This record gives sequence, structure tokens and C-alpha cells, in this order.
Amino acid sequence: MMFIFIAGVILGAVPQYLKLILLADAEGISMSSLALMNVSNLTATLNIFILHFEQIKQCVRGAAGFTADNCQASLLTFYYTLVYTLLWFPLYPLAAHFCGDRKTEVCGHVASGRRHAWNGFFAHLLPCFILAAPVLRMVFGGTCFGLESYAMLLGVMNAVLEATRYLPQVYASFYGEGSGALSYLRLMLSVGGGVGATVQKAIMHEDISTWFPPLVGHGLEIIIIVINLYHDLSGTRGEEGEGGDAEGDRSDVEEGAPLLGGRAEKGEARGRAGGGGGGSDSEASDWLDEMPRDAGFVEQSEYVCDQMCTNPKFLNALLKYM
Repeated sequence: MMFIFIAGVILGAVPQYLKLILLADAEGISMSSLALMNVSNLTATLNIFILHFEQIKQCVRGAAGFTADNCQASLLTFYYTLVYTLLWFPLYPLAAHFCGDRKTEVCGHVASGRRHAWNGFFAHLLPCFILAAPVLRMVFGGTCFGLESYAMLLGVMNAVLEATRYLPQVYASFYGEGSGALSYLRLMLSVGGGVGATVQKAIMHEDISTWFPPLVGHGLEIIIIVINLYHDLSGTRGEEGEGGDAEGDRSDVEEGAPLLGGRAEKGEARGRAGGGGGGSDSEASDWLDEMPRDAGFVEQSEYVCDQMCTNPKFLNALLKYM
């Protein structure tokens, strides 16, 4: 059972890491959302660790009644949360590495998107260390007594962050040019699994603090999917971005554009993903537009296989909706 839960967490992260690495561009991903997600995941992990610390000590010591099977079953939530936190934390520095060089203004400071992203990385590490400090003292002190109230505070912080951490991504998606490096598959897996779990908690009349914050968070994920699909399918944002004048680009710097990653390097990233050239979105997605809609599954599969072998921009169009 534990293996199934952990494998599910890893499966949900793979599409996002894969799309970001293949595109080599962080356009479309909100760095603020990634930072809030890291802090939220850390508070959840610390909360569970404090509440189960005495049990974990007995399991490590092999005390009577604390068998391996019993320990693994009762600590499943802790394992799941810890793996989730460790798995998603490296996504921020990876996305920061692929952010663009276009200068933007953030809090009165003008710098490249990559510089802002790395500043944000080190800035959000500070509260992470502060939140973890009492727990480190608990580990070396050997007891969790006296930290029950702190554990409850961490739980409240996690609930607030879980409900609001996707708000910057909603903003970035609304003012962006489509999904970019943000993975549809990752969002759909998160919504599919998360909404079912939260609804089940509500039906079982669990405390509202256990199901309402994640329900709000998954609702924001659905909004992000809808916004990105609208931009990707209509192409309106892409047309505005490609047809806009230089004055609009300058106003972004002067007034402070949202930090979306390597937006200025859009043409280069598309060229890398498509295997050459830097063609437009419409050229890259022609094979999708021309797919025979009324044909059967076999005919459509043959068409996709043919495009995979003959169309040099196959990967670019496929990654767009990954």
C-alpha cells in the first residue's frame, strides 16, 4: 500500500519535470506559486512529524508492540507527505534555471527573470529554516512535549497556504500566453486524485479544516486548466504577444510585468522543443489541427504514428498539451 501511494506521488510529478526539461523554458510557471507550495508542503510535513514523533521514536527503537507492519501502516500519511515535499522542492531551482533574461521590475528592483527567480528561491528558504528550527531542537532534545501548540499553528498555516498557493499561478496564466511549461497532465492528476479525497472527507463529516482548504486549492487548479486551454486553443494571447509593439514591452519593465519565466526567449524555446527552426505555434500544431476527427481509432493512431516519424515539429505540438 505504501509503495502504491508513493508511486502515485511520483507519477504526478513526472509530467511537470519532463515538460520543463524538454522545453528548457519556464514560461507559464509562476515562481511565487512554487515558493508557496514549498512552504505549504514543509508546514504539512513538520506538523505530522511533531504529532507522530513519539511513535516514530518507538518504531526506530523497535519497542514492544511497534512492529514494522504496524509502524508503516500508521505512518503512511507521514511517508506520503515527506515524499511529496522532497519531490516537488527541486522544481523551483530547476524552473529558476530555465527562466528568461528579459528584465522585469519586482518591488522596485529591475533585473532579469532568472535573477528574480533565484532571489525568490533564497528568500523563501529563510521562512523554511525558521519554521524547521523548533523541530530540529525537538529532534536533538528527544521529546515533542511542549510543541503541540506549534504543531497546530503549522497545521493552520498549511491550510491557509493550501487554499491560496495557486492564486499567483492563476494570475500568471491569465496574463500569460498559454500553458507554456506548465503541465496539463500534472494538474489533471492532482485534481482527479485530490478532489475525490476531499469530497470523501466531507461526506464522512470530517472537520472542515481537513477538506475545505485543499478543495479550494484544487478549484483554483481547475481554473488554471481552463484559462490555459482557452489561450492555447484560441491563440489570442500568442497573437497579441507576437504582434505587440516595442512600447508594450517597455511598459512591462517600467510597470512591473508578472514573472513568467523565459517569455522573451519564446522563439528560441520553441525552436529547441521542435528540433529546429523556431516556427510559430500554428505551424507546430498543424498535425493536430489536421487530424481526421471522424475517422476511427485505428486511422487516427496511424496518422499520429506517421506524424511522429515524418513531422519534425511533432514534439513541440505534443508538449504543448502535455
